[in-house]
Amino acid sequence: GICAYTDPVFDPETNMTRGDRTTCESFMDLPGIFPAQGDVDMSTVKCSGNGEVVLPFGSPEYVGLGFGVFGTLLLIEMFGSPFLRNCEVAVALLVGFLIAGVSSYTPEGASESLRFVTPDRINQAPAITFLWVETFPLSVYAPAIFPLLLSYVITAVETIGDVTASCEASKV
Repeated sequence: GICAYTDPVFDPETNMTRGDRTTCESFMDLPGIFPAQGDVDMSTVKCSGNGEVVLPFGSPEYVGLGFGVFGTLLLIEMFGSPFLRNCEVAVALLVGFLIAGVSSYTPEGASESLRFVTPDRINQAPAITFLWVETFPLSVYAPAIFPLLLSYVITAVETIGDVTASCEASKV
């Protein structure tokens, strides 16, 4: 067709995943761009990188997993202890990962179900990695220095006012 999709492939030598991209001949040929293609599968953006399941963005299966996380957030907010409410986002995401780990998806007409979570990337990763062996190109983006300093000064001035008002209100 007009668009080509490259599946993600893990390279154990570089410890990186390559691929997982859609290339198209023109902007209007991108999946999801209006006017949509005649084929519904070409008109949707595929969500990959989540186990064996590759479904379109916004499919009911993914929305259900998202509601599982959101429902967990609401339950923790309503009934959780103060400590649990402080870390509710992390707990809700872990519960969502647990739900995805025990769930599976069976495509129409298929006899075998696909898993949302697979241990393949973990099994392919090296057992021990030393962080100081890898070098990362760190640099400072010069045009961002002035806006960051300006936002720092604004935040400091706001904080001084807040602390002063809190001290006066509490009579400290």
